Amino acid sequence: GPVLVHTTFGDLLRSLEAPNGFTSPENIAMSREGVIVVNYERGNIAAFTINGKRLRHESHNDNLQ
Repeated sequence: GPVLVHTTFGDLLRSLEAPNGFTSPENIAMSREGVIVVNYERGNIAAFTINGKRLRHESHNDNLQ
């Protein structure tokens, strides 16, 4: 499903839509430059800008943690 980004006051800022076949997000990381990387189940990974645009997505056979 989507990753919902909220303010510290609980207001919704962005909805990061998962690519087709990517289901449950497990880990999320954010760089200093504002790139958000989401690790989904079954080795799927996607990168988004801080504005919610998907940059790239990949499926791996490795178990990412």
